[in-house]
Amino acid sequence: YISFNVKTEIEVDSLLSYLKCKLPHVLLSIRKITHNITNKSIVSWIPIPPLDIKGKHILIIEDIIDSGRTIVALQNRLLQKQPASIHIAALLSKPTEHQYDLSKAWIGFEIPSLFVIGYGLDYQELGRELSDIYQLLG
Repeated sequence: YISFNVKTEIEVDSLLSYLKCKLPHVLLSIRKITHNITNKSIVSWIPIPPLDIKGKHILIIEDIIDSGRTIVALQNRLLQKQPASIHIAALLSKPTEHQYDLSKAWIGFEIPSLFVIGYGLDYQELGRELSDIYQLLG
């Protein structure tokens, strides 16, 4: 397996510490920017490193899945490189927001449609360093 870790190393390091084998991994930074007036989102990518993943098993590790748009876009980009398989694991998932079938993803916890911070999740770059997860109240 090669894992592609999206956004932050906090939960990735925690997860990988439980594995009994060494797993090569790549940290990707993908940012979703939402325009306040139109409420349309743009996904901003840092290029995927030129790795040969043809015939290899891929694990995408995500902190949280909202609509699923970003994770499906990454999966589609990686499929072009012909891996043997692609699996998705996420710490948190908001199933009521999913726009794609993510029923095969490995999910740690399903949460309602709330905004959460901590453990790598942030609000305007704040709260990411918190060791627990909290609901952000308006």
